[in-house]
Amino acid sequence: MPFINKHIKVIGSAHNKQEIKEKFNQGCEEIVLSRIFKTQKKGFLNIVKFNNIASSFNKIIALGGIDNSNFKKIKMTKCIGIAVKSSFARKQKFLI
Repeated sequence: MPFINKHIKVIGSAHNKQEIKEKFNQGCEEIVLSRIFKTQKKGFLNIVKFNNIASSFNKIIALGGIDNSNFKKIKMTKCIGIAVKSSFARKQKFLI
């Protein structure tokens, strides 16, 4: 593997177990698994499917459809963090 700054994490994106395995084999330290909740795009996992996939792996980050209406549901997942984009674009504040 070429020189990589020790302070930079290599993160990959995946949608299923096979893609997660590929990303870890490629040297990714963490994986963003999407879409956990329903969005305008086709298909999503839901919490049960997300946990089923994430249970086989460490360092999984949830992405997709996370907003105030379902933010607290993230505590029921086996993820180490979340990634949100559109909620910040709408300047939505998360209520913890």
